[in-house]
Amino acid sequence: MNKISAGDRLPSGIFNPYAGFKRVDNFVNTSGDMLAISNDPSLLAANTIITDAFSPGKIIHVEISDKAIILNNKKYLPDQIKIFHSDFTYPNKNLAEIQHTIRTFINQNSMLFPAGSLLFLLMPGANSSPGSTFDRLLRKEFEQAFAQFNDHFIESIRSFRSKGRGLTPSGDDFIAGVLYGIHCLETISGQNHRNIIKQVYETAAGENLFSKTMLTMAREARYFKRLQDFLDTLFHKKNAESNAAFLQLTGVGETSGADLISGFFAVLLEKPRIFEIS
Repeated sequence: MNKISAGDRLPSGIFNPYAGFKRVDNFVNTSGDMLAISNDPSLLAANTIITDAFSPGKIIHVEISDKAIILNNKKYLPDQIKIFHSDFTYPNKNLAEIQHTIRTFINQNSMLFPAGSLLFLLMPGANSSPGSTFDRLLRKEFEQAFAQFNDHFIESIRSFRSKGRGLTPSGDDFIAGVLYGIHCLETISGQNHRNIIKQVYETAAGENLFSKTMLTMAREARYFKRLQDFLDTLFHKKNAESNAAFLQLTGVGETSGADLISGFFAVLLEKPRIFEIS
């Protein structure tokens, strides 16, 4: 039986091609919801379909409903669809233990972060030689944004928004990581930070559909597979496995994966003041 894999939060509707790349094509419906199709299982996410039939640009018509997925003229019924579950369960640890795990990973593996990533915000001296004048100015802007992170958290988020290069700018990747980190804080503290998550999302979401989709998934605690795999190894397995999973995560975009996890690490290591008074 010909099967496909699909995320557990596929948007419904009729989708048309939006943007295509070597390993993935992106589609959008009339509501502005984005869907990705690929043949690479490592790219599984809540809004992704994985099929061996994928070839760049070949799928031009997509329909999604609770009854079927239609790719061109091929219909897949529910029993032909393997569901990817995009949730993640954090370990039963307190914040100090989580922080120790993160600091240990960074100290032992800073060399694994790609040059130009936002790791330098957490580890001054990492990636310390940006080449161009633009890179140096951009680095300074990120430093200024991060200087507000503890005491003026939402203003800091506003300063990160849409900043940097890339399909999803580095600042947006960082904010997505922050949102995932807030979910972790909620879990280990037992506190409700829904209002802060809402503020962060509303401050960060702009017109970039790729960024908005990423931020929406982070807001809703929908974890893509490479992030799931890294967090699982970071909190539950040996360091060598964490390294391999991290290299997979940082394979997302030039620095996107590293920028996202830098935001995740930042909110847990710093625990900005807003989380004490919310």
